Formats: sequence, C-alpha cells, structure tokens
Amino acid sequence: MLRYLSRVEVASERAIQWGLLTNGRYWRLYFQGARSRSEEFLELDLALLAGMKGLQAELFDASGQDAEHFLAVFYLLFGRAGFVPQPKDPENRAFLFIALAETRRWEERVSQDLGELVFERLFPRLVTAMAQRDPTASQPPTADDLDAVRREALILLYRLLFVLYAEDRNLLPVHDRRYDDYSLRKIREDVSRRLDACDVFSTSARRYCNDLKDLFPHHQPGRCLARRAALQRWLVRRPRA
Repeated sequence: MLRYLSRVEVASERAIQWGLLTNGRYWRLYFQGARSRSEEFLELDLALLAGMKGLQAELFDASGQDAEHFLAVFYLLFGRAGFVPQPKDPENRAFLFIALAETRRWEERVSQDLGELVFERLFPRLVTAMAQRDPTASQPPTADDLDAVRREALILLYRLLFVLYAEDRNLLPVHDRRYDDYSLRKIREDVSRRLDACDVFSTSARRYCNDLKDLFPHHQPGRCLARRAALQRWLVRRPRA
C-alpha cells in the first residue's frame, strides 16, 4: 500500500492522495501526506460494526449507538462522496481533507492540554509524593536527593505514558488473556472504579507498585524502538529543568 501511494501520487501529479486497503472485514484508509504512513491510518472493523457474533473486539466495543455511529463514519469516510470536492467548501476540498484538517486542529488542542496536565500538574505531584516516601533521603532532603528523585520520577512518568499509549493504540495485546490481567489498563480501571466508589487506599500496601514492577520489564525501550518513536511524536512537551 505504501509503495502504491507513492507511485500513484507521482503518476497522478498529486491528484490521488488516498488509498483503501481491506480483507473484507478490516478496512483501512491511508493518506500519502501522513507524518507516518505505516502508523497513521484509520482502521474500522466492518464485520464487528455490522453486528456479527463471535468476534473479538480489537479496536473498541462496537455496540448500541457506538456501532451505528461508526457505521455512519465508515459510509462517510470510505464512500465515494468522501473523495470528491465539496461545493460549499471555500477551498473546494474533498470531505476527507476537511475532516483531516479538523482532526489536526483538535489534536493540537488536546496535545497542548495533555502537556500542561502531565508536566505542570501531574509531574510535580509525582515528584513530591516520591520525595516524601523515600526512606533513604536525608531530612531535610539535599539538592542531590531532590535531583535523584526528579530523575526517577521522570523515568516512571515516561514508562507510564509509554505503556498507556501502546495499550490504547493496540500495540500491546490488551485483549489477549495472557496479558490483559497484568496490563496497565486493568490497573487504571481498578483505580478509577475505587475512586468512583469513594474507596480508601492503603498508605502502606504495595499492590499497584508490585503490579507495575511486573509489567515494566516487558517493555524496555530497547525492545520497542519503533513504538518509542511513536510516543515521542505524541508527546509535544517535555518537563522543564
């Protein structure tokens, strides 16, 4: 598909920028101008959206209104109308280009909000919590102690972001029974459920810490260079020194 897009773009003098790939069940929409064509594509499970029984949901649980919504999305984005210029658009763009422009504007806003949330609110709280619970730190902590805690907190934060990103993009087998019970998604959902129920968390139990220790060795950066590169593109801001 990637070679096809490159060749047809040249042959059509850039008139053709989109490509469809399907095996009947999965439908993918590729864009020649994507930042990473091998990773940035839209995929829909048409069989699942149509309500076929006995299928495992790999992208999302298509049920009820969600299935109807994404069937409409499929019709809009994969149908002929999505590829032809829209008469009411001032730039005479096809619907797919309009949708792409809106998506990028939305992505920019979300990325900015996420960067502020992670590095201006979450990271300082993580550093403070780790410093307060470090039994080896001096009292009061020295500058070296604080610098060490900051480095360790940064490592932990990026590991959490890396695994969350990989699981949400289905780069990790979150629906595999050999993995799902140990996933960060399961930990996140358990914490969310307990928060919603106003449950009390122990200040001494290390259950979640031990779960993370079991999870992280399987996702060392050296084993996942391509996935780490994708995460770096997703993160738009870094913590300031």
